[in-house]
Amino acid sequence: QTFTATVTADVANAGVTWTASAGSITSAGVYTAPTPATTATATITATSKTDITKTGTATVTLTPVAVSVAPTTATLIGGATQTFTPTVTGDTTLNQGVTWTASTGTITSGGVYTAPAVITITSATVTATSKTDPTKTGTATVTLTPISVNSISPATMSLGTGGSQAFTVSVANDGSNSGVTWSIGAGVGTLTASSTAGVTYNAPTTVISSVTTVTLTATSIKDATKSTTATITLNPVSVTISPTSPAAMIGGATQAFTATVVNDGSNSGVTWTVTGGGSFSA
Repeated sequence: QTFTATVTADVANAGVTWTASAGSITSAGVYTAPTPATTATATITATSKTDITKTGTATVTLTPVAVSVAPTTATLIGGATQTFTPTVTGDTTLNQGVTWTASTGTITSGGVYTAPAVITITSATVTATSKTDPTKTGTATVTLTPISVNSISPATMSLGTGGSQAFTVSVANDGSNSGVTWSIGAGVGTLTASSTAGVTYNAPTTVISSVTTVTLTATSIKDATKSTTATITLNPVSVTISPTSPAAMIGGATQAFTATVVNDGSNSGVTWTVTGGGSFSA
């Protein structure tokens, strides 16, 4: 910007000297704003050479560098990406752009942010810093959603000797869709038909002598700190006979009995015996 000084009552016509509170100005009054501008205004002063107590001033409004980032917020799961765009004002002269940093995860020089593969903290700050004025920054906040393992289905099950049950599970916020591994955390039995989304539990084929609890665990492959469990109750075989108290019988009379067996996954049935006299037939 060129400024002009008008001096009156100066017989010597000595002119003026120019000064600027920020930026620079030539002896001819050509003002150049500072790069970068660190203050909002600059004062231009013309001082009479004949009488230095006499001055004239002008005020220049300066636009300091400012940085903003869009979008200002984002929500991502592990491994997902988001592109951020910087807007820099007050840097039209050098137009050097920004450098990018992220408090967790990674970001490219083009502003493409990638969330950590395994999320251990729930937020990240993305920062764009002006190259022209590194004291000026813009930020965005990324909410990071960690993996969670949904409830196993079914969550509880009761089985008898030799019984089996298929279980399924799903994992939320797993961008790699890695699924789970299965294990028997406590108790007995075996697992078959295992996949990243399901498994079949098989109760022991040997006699279960008392009620036993088995814990089935599904653990995220992507983040082994995330897991969920199902509870399996193993019940001993029990047999009931009907009728339990038949009417009195005379010699040669017959009585039909039925046996009900529960918790026998193999459905093996029963054998019959008689004590105290008499015989039985199928």
